[in-house]
Amino acid sequence: MKQFFLSFALLFIAAISFSQIKTPPLSQKQKVVQKVGFTEVIIEYCRPLMRGRKIFGGLEKFGEIWRTGANRNTQVSFSETVTIGNTELKADTYTLFTKPNPNEWEVYFYPYDNGYGVPKDFEEAKALVKISVPVFELNRQFENLTINLENVTDNTADLSVMWENTYIAIPIKFTTEEKILNDIDNIVNDHSGDYYLAAKYYLENGKDLQKAKNLIQKSIDLSEGPDGTPKFWKYQMKAEILLANNEKKEALKFATKAMEMAESRGPDDFYVKQITALLSKLK
Repeated sequence: MKQFFLSFALLFIAAISFSQIKTPPLSQKQKVVQKVGFTEVIIEYCRPLMRGRKIFGGLEKFGEIWRTGANRNTQVSFSETVTIGNTELKADTYTLFTKPNPNEWEVYFYPYDNGYGVPKDFEEAKALVKISVPVFELNRQFENLTINLENVTDNTADLSVMWENTYIAIPIKFTTEEKILNDIDNIVNDHSGDYYLAAKYYLENGKDLQKAKNLIQKSIDLSEGPDGTPKFWKYQMKAEILLANNEKKEALKFATKAMEMAESRGPDDFYVKQITALLSKLK
């Protein structure tokens, strides 16, 4: 009899091993990779379907910790330090747990856990970040659980969770601006291009315009050194900074000089059109 069962088991294993029939998992895996400024964010999770079920307050009970996905626990990785709520998270991989409720969710960034489901020894106190976020009701249903990064800027993004007709957004701050400003304050190579980019960043991001003026002038001085060549776009940039600082008379002088240097490129040239538009604001 033992020999019979052994033979049957071997046949069953062989049948599985050589089977040509494959079926997809009910909850497909997804990997989201997004660059925010200088930081790479990776989200890895499985996407359960509604399949006609009531999800929140039904399948997922209110007030209970949820693994925020299916199968293996949802992982979120950051390549640089980020801030969530008022708490800094170092570059690392974290497990995302949540506690759904009708009006707000508790969100936990937990030490990395490669398991399946909420660990038996889960403790809120072990979470490296705990934040409460409001619940928004959508006017459409998401059949699949969807986790993504939205509203991405150089310095911020929202980690969103959508399923059924529920939406939450977890705000995250990044260190992009801090790194850029630190690099600007520590320019060491005296390269005219570095000062130009620094001035451009200050202008476009509403930073100290006096410092922007100093930076663009440094760039102009370096590019017009003994062996240098004047660059019309730097005069254009200085005019734009002066205009932003409401120094129209000075701005007109530099915009005019920029046009004199660039007009040989022809009226249809992209930069000539830009300078023409700038001059129209100054006359």
